[in-house]
Formats: sequence, C-alpha cells, structure tokens
Amino acid sequence: MHLLDLAPELLECIIDYTLPLGFEGFALCCKTTHTLSQAKIALHNHYKQKWRVANASARAAGDPFGLLYEIALDPLLAKYIEVFNFGDWNREAMLTVRHNDEVMIKIKDLLISSPYFRLADVDFQEWWTELEEEFQRGRHEDSDAHNDFPYATISLLLFLPNIIEIKFAEAWGSSRWYIDNDAEKKARLRDPVLDSIVELSHGSAFEGRSLNRLETVLPFMRGGYNTKTGFQAVEPFVLIPSVKELYSTSLVATEKGLGISFSHPFSRGWQNPNIISGLRRMELAYCCMDGGTLDTILEKIPRLETFRYEHECKHHGVEYEWDAASFVETLGKRCGNTLTELAITSSQAHIGGIENGAETFEVFEKLERLEIDVRIFMGPPKSSGQKRGFAGFSPEGTTLWQEADLPNLANILPPSIKSLDMNTDFPKDGDMNDKDAVALNALLKGFREQRQKILPNLERVVVRQMGAESAKRLADEAGCDFEIYRADNTGGRILGRSRGSFRAKWIRDFDERVGGVSYEY
Repeated sequence: MHLLDLAPELLECIIDYTLPLGFEGFALCCKTTHTLSQAKIALHNHYKQKWRVANASARAAGDPFGLLYEIALDPLLAKYIEVFNFGDWNREAMLTVRHNDEVMIKIKDLLISSPYFRLADVDFQEWWTELEEEFQRGRHEDSDAHNDFPYATISLLLFLPNIIEIKFAEAWGSSRWYIDNDAEKKARLRDPVLDSIVELSHGSAFEGRSLNRLETVLPFMRGGYNTKTGFQAVEPFVLIPSVKELYSTSLVATEKGLGISFSHPFSRGWQNPNIISGLRRMELAYCCMDGGTLDTILEKIPRLETFRYEHECKHHGVEYEWDAASFVETLGKRCGNTLTELAITSSQAHIGGIENGAETFEVFEKLERLEIDVRIFMGPPKSSGQKRGFAGFSPEGTTLWQEADLPNLANILPPSIKSLDMNTDFPKDGDMNDKDAVALNALLKGFREQRQKILPNLERVVVRQMGAESAKRLADEAGCDFEIYRADNTGGRILGRSRGSFRAKWIRDFDERVGGVSYEY
C-alpha cells in the first residue's frame, strides 16, 4: 500500500505529525498532499511568524510563567521556537498576565509530564515551590532580581526541542556559580535536571527531546573588570551533541586569587566525565583563564577548529599578570592538530604584565588564520627559567631576558599559516627604546626574507596599531600591510567600552556576530 492510498482522515493525522519541521516539504510533495494541507497552512505560517524568534523583552513571550501556560495549552507552539533570547523579562507582561489557580495547575501538569524530572530524581514538589517563589518575586514591583528565574528558565528549556540559538539573561551567570547559602540546593535540584538534559541528548531520539537541534550559545554577560561568571554556566550546553558554537563573555576559570574554580565541589567541573563535546568553535571575549584550568576544559572538547580568546583581568586583580606561555602550550597540547583559526589577544583596559611569554605556534599543524597581540610574547619564555611579575624570579647567574631577545616571527609560525593579524601597542611618538617597540622590531627583523623561505602559504600579514602610524615603517620594511584602528570609526557602537577593547579585529567580528556586547569600564 502506498501512502496516498490511505484514507484522507489518516493522511490529515500524518500531516499533524509533520508540523513544524516537515510540514512544508510534505505539503509540497504532490497535489494531493498540498490539498490536504490547506487547513494547516494558515496556522503554520502564523506560528512561524509569531514564535520562530522568541524574545523575553517582547510582550508575547515576555513572561516565563505565561509562556509555560501557553505551551501547556498548545505544545505545538514550543516546536516553532528556533531562537530564544531570555534577556530581560518584560515587566509589563509579568504584571498583567493571568496567574490564577487554573493557570498554575496547567503549568504544573505540563512539568510533571516531562521525563527529565523523573530521570533527575529530584523532589518535584520542592522544584514547584521554588518556581512559585520566583513567580511572586518577579511580580514584585521593586524587586531588583526580577530577571533571575533559573527554575523557570530550566523549566522552559525542557519543552524547546527545535531551538537552534539561545541567549540567556545575565542573571543566569550569577545563579549558576555563586557559592552561597543556596549552593547545596542548586546542586540538589537544578544541576540534576540540567544533567538529565545532557544525558538524554546522547540517548535514543524521541519526540520533543529538549534542545535537540541547539547549535549556538550566545554571550549573556557584559564585558568589564567587575563582571564574571564561571565556565560552569555554559558547561551543560557545551556537552549537547548538536551544539557546535559557543560565544561567551566574562567567563572565569582560574583558582588564583578570587577567581572561580572549575573543580570546586559546588562548582561542578565536568559532571558527565564520559561525554565528549562536539564543539567546533569557541570564542571567549573579555574572559579570564589560566593554562591549567583551560586544560581541564579542553580535555572534553577535542574537535575544536576555531578558538578565539581575549584575556581580561577581573575584580581584585584576578590574572592581572598572565602566564601566556602556559595558555598557548595547553592549546597546542589539546588542539594542535585540529585548529585552523586562532586568536589570542588581551584587553587594554585591565591587564598588568606577562609572566611568561608565548614561545611558538609551530605545534598548530593545520593553522591557517592567526590573530595575536605582540604583548603575549613580552615575557621570558619558560625555557629561560625566568618569570616576570610580583612573583617573578631569575636563576642566579643567568642574563635577564629582554624583549630584544624575541625570535624572528617567521621562525615560530607553522608552515600552514595563510593569514596573520598582529596588534601592537607601539608608542605613538615612535620611541624605539619603548618595550613595545623593541618587541615588534625583534619579531619583524629579517621577517621579509625568512617568510619567503619557510612560510610558503602565508598570503597576508597585517600589523595593526591603534590611533597612530608610528609602527608603519617597521611594517613596511618587513613587507607587511599596515592598518590604523581608530576607536571613533565604529559608528558609536563602542560607547562605554574600554578605549582599546575593539582593537582586535576578531573582537569586532564577534560583536557583529552576537548582536553587540555591553562593556562596563
């Protein structure tokens, strides 16, 4: 029997099952299916227009509890949501939506139907109590925490099978890692439910599986010295097999000072040690990590093809002096045979010095595009036995390392490299005794000749300076293109940012891709 031999009533039931993803293809199969689909076309187009992009600040989806109620009444609408910006929930929506016993019973029945609570083995009544408290807090006019709805957020995630791109509210960061009086409850309630999403995402597919098509996680934190959250804020989503891109800001992963550990008992670390991430792109702007913790993170992310990172010191001087050598070394160990694109830069706003400088990128055997700050080289190599900074030292009898000792840049790049962007803090007055000038001069000395001999694939080299062209002569002599970056050439988009936070080209591309990132100087 062929499909079209079935009774029209059965075909109409089949059409219902194709909504939303398979509906258009099925309807266009032939004249018969198109005719039978007519009754659903208007509904399909309406839901697609209204729900494909859900924004928490909009009136339609602006109340998490109202949205849960809508889904309880019509689960189909949740399948149409492909992009969700949790952002700031709409206060007007929260104050005006109907929240009576009928609404709350519907929401409760919806949540009870989810398999995730059963798998997580959590006390559902305790979860419901927390959810109701969030609802009351959100309706309180003078509440300063009206956007912090972790229980409502996770509850919504359970019913979003077709979401492709997600952006959380900034409060998600604080609710995920703070070690406070609520830490034990977080570990007992929220974490198991998130872990159940990860676990089922790796099992057999089933109708309505949470985050089944999720591909991209967008940043939800501001940049800046006083803004930070732990890597554990994004850790569950990195482990979902369909997720391929992570764009994040202000993630901290270091045990130094007042940093945020990724291995503290309440800080989770990798909760699913047997699951490997399928992430291909990781872009981390205004973040603060050390090489050791990065090693723990990358242990479960073996397929990275693009890694971009801008280092920024965080509150109380966390990683004010940065060990760039260990960071690059870790990247090479974990991703040396997979990365094709790499950027390592540092925010001009908040960074002290480099304890140990990067030594070589030769280990990145497939690398084609690289963007770096000259600054990451401006510390003694580990092989020297020396270290700069407050805890700096130099073995007795050794000559103190200086920037003039840096090798020719061509000798530390892999033969595969095709494009190089290099950002410099070269002094505007052209003082060649300045450390930044000495470093750039050492890296470019003899570069033109060596490039031709050992870098056959290198097509483009750009030396970029902010607001001046005093480094142009060195760039020209080395056969490099020169670019001046002016902070006023961004259409006003960097208002309120640190003066140099947009110097790196990849940061500007990042900002464009994610729709803009606020920066708090």
